[in-house]
Amino acid sequence: MPLVVILVVGQDPVILQTRSSILRSAGYAAREASTIAEAIELFQNGDFDLILLCHSLPLNDRDRIVRFIRSAGSHVPICTVSSASGDFQAGLTDRVLSSRPQDLIKELEATVTVEHLPQSMAHAGYFH
Repeated sequence: MPLVVILVVGQDPVILQTRSSILRSAGYAAREASTIAEAIELFQNGDFDLILLCHSLPLNDRDRIVRFIRSAGSHVPICTVSSASGDFQAGLTDRVLSSRPQDLIKELEATVTVEHLPQSMAHAGYFH
């Protein structure tokens, strides 16, 4: 599989660094942003295969990032990492992924694999 570049966005610096380290150890390239402004700047100046939003971002901020990316015409998958608390809301993201490292990696692999398939195969329902 080609190198997959992920923009990881979160407000908690410990979680952000830990999650990025987990992604790198699984073979992904991870760029970190700790504010909405930084995430938007990195997105505008980068070429990302996936955007991963942390549950540490308030729902309004997650939705604002998603709206900005979609209004730019990008179809890059945007996922959010779930919280262990029951009050978590997914917002406008495409998919919610587990916060447990081993599950997160498995779910990411499935998401990235489907996103990198030729569109004709993905839309034909071969991998749903």
